Order: sequence, then structure tokens, then C-alpha cells
Amino acid sequence: MYFWDVCNTLKSLDILPIFAIGNSGPNPHSTGSPGNYPLCIGVGATNCFDSIAIFSSRGPAPDSSPWNNPQYWYRPDWSLTKSDIVAPGVSVRACRPGNSYGIVSGTSSSTPHITGAMAILCEANPNLTITEIYNILLDNADRPSHGGPYPNNNYGWGRLYVYKALQNVLMISENKQVIISRPLMIKPNPNRGRIYFNEKFGDCIIKSYDTIGRLVMDGKYKGINNINIPESIKDGVYFLKMKNFGSQGRSFFNIKFVSLFKSLNTGFSIPYNTSICFIIFFMIFITSYISFLLSGYNFIRSSWYLTKSSIVSIFMISFSIPIETGLFTTSRCIFKSFNIGKMIPASKRALTPASK
Repeated sequence: MYFWDVCNTLKSLDILPIFAIGNSGPNPHSTGSPGNYPLCIGVGATNCFDSIAIFSSRGPAPDSSPWNNPQYWYRPDWSLTKSDIVAPGVSVRACRPGNSYGIVSGTSSSTPHITGAMAILCEANPNLTITEIYNILLDNADRPSHGGPYPNNNYGWGRLYVYKALQNVLMISENKQVIISRPLMIKPNPNRGRIYFNEKFGDCIIKSYDTIGRLVMDGKYKGINNINIPESIKDGVYFLKMKNFGSQGRSFFNIKFVSLFKSLNTGFSIPYNTSICFIIFFMIFITSYISFLLSGYNFIRSSWYLTKSSIVSIFMISFSIPIETGLFTTSRCIFKSFNIGKMIPASKRALTPASK
């Protein structure tokens, strides 16, 4: 039998196979393998009116072994019903070779909808079993009134309804003490080398990605309330994903943070002594005085930071000019850096703004 052993092996590895049911409809018994195997989700096609596509193959599956052996069924009421579920498969806009798009139809266009839905459910709860995924998708399918009664060998259990399935997963997660996206605070943000959390974690896995999805940090931690940001990470915006295994259950977090690990260096150093302290405080005074003079027009905003290797003055000038077509805005940033960090003992460094 075509692909049976492969599908059986995938199931034993807790992998749920998903296959198109075929394009040999509309006659009964027109399904093909492996889509009609009880080990797989067999996907049929619907059009924009939620009507079954004329080409979508119809069940039931063959009434012979191994199809009629309940040990291979994901649910006791399967009873050779195929398709298991249906999804949009008529006039689907899809990628074409050569960096273009085209319109395609077929149960092969329906099947990726189920694969994507399965990925969404597993993202919400990575601990779902393949039997749970199968039944969540089928039990929460939409059932167009003109296609009933359900289940049947045209629609199976109905048309894919991702939102309802996801709500069901979140409810299951709460019952299993899996906390989804619990609020979490981090500081400082933007950060310069280390992130502090507002709570302490037990065993946890932390991964960080850049804005185009590349993994830039990956690690396992225990008993922490902060993590170090490697110097290899460039300045920019990153997304941190954390999975925590605590006494109250599993917690999942998604956080955006900004890394400003590196600073613009002017290329000169000043020894750490009384003179440098005077210069620093004098510059803070001058910046604050300018801010005071211009604050009535909201012209200026200034901040001071002590980084790992430099003191950085961020001097931002912005202004708005009313014109006939609306509001014109512009901004300019000047970064001034003094490479004195290595001259100052670590105990005297700070990570928070000194003035604003």
C-alpha cells in the first residue's frame, strides 16, 4: 500500500501526517491514498461559498484492512469517513516559480491551510498530542448548513475554523495550568548588555530573534532574574521568547526589546580624575540649561547614559512647523561619546539615565 508504512512510522513518532484527499470527485469512493488512510488527515476542497468543490474526491474510505481496523483511528466515530476536514481550494492565489503569483485550484491548495492551522495550535500549546490536534480541528470545524448533516463523505466534519480551534486550545491550556503570554516587565529597555526581569524564574528556555526571524541567542537557564546580552548582538530591535517551567505550570512570554550595546565613539580618551568629573557635570548642566530654555516650545530632549565602555550624551532636536497642508515635523540626533568606561571602576557605573 502506497506510503502506509511511512505514515505509520510518522504516527509512532507523534507526527500527524496531512495529505490532500485527491481531485477525482464528485463520485463516491473516489479518494486516494495516502489521504484516505485513517492515520492521516485527509483534506478536501471548498470554494468561496463554502460549497464542496466539484473536483474534490469523496469518501468513504475502503471497507477493508487496515482502514477498518479501529486501532488506527484517532476517534471511535471515524467509521471510514473521508475527507476528515475541508478548506479553501478553489481559485487560491499562490506563489509561482520565477518570483510571481498565480491562481491555482485543487485539494493540494487546501492542505496547506490545515498545516498552518496545526502550527498555530502547537504554538499556543506545544504539548498537544497528535490525537488532540486531530480532534480539536475536526470538533471545531465550521459546518455550512447546505452541507449537512455532519460528518459526511463530502465535507467530513466541516470546513476549517482556525479561530474556534485556537480558543479551544487556550481553554485546554488553562485547565493544564499552562499560562499563555503572562505579562512580564524587563528593564532597562533599551538595554546595554543585560536585561533584568520583574520576577525570578526556575528552569527556562530563552531564545531571541531579530526582525527578520534569525535566531541570535539561545540558552537554558535556572534560577535567574536577568540575562546577559552577548556583545555579538548588534544594535537594533529583537524579540525574546521564553518558556518557563515553574511550580504553577508552564509560562510562555513574548517580549520586544531594543539593544543599544554599542555606542558611537569619538576616538579620544580622558583619564578618570577630578577634571573628568567636572567636565561631565558641566556638560550635563549645559545640556539641561539648553533644555530649560527651549522646553516651552518642546524643542529639545536630552538624556545621559553610562554604558559598558562609554558615557553617551544623546542630544535630540526636534521641531514642528504648521503649514497649510498640515504639520511638518523633522528631527536630528547628535551623539557625543567619551571613552572613559574602562577608566571608571565597575562599582561606580550606572545603567539608568542620569538626567532627562
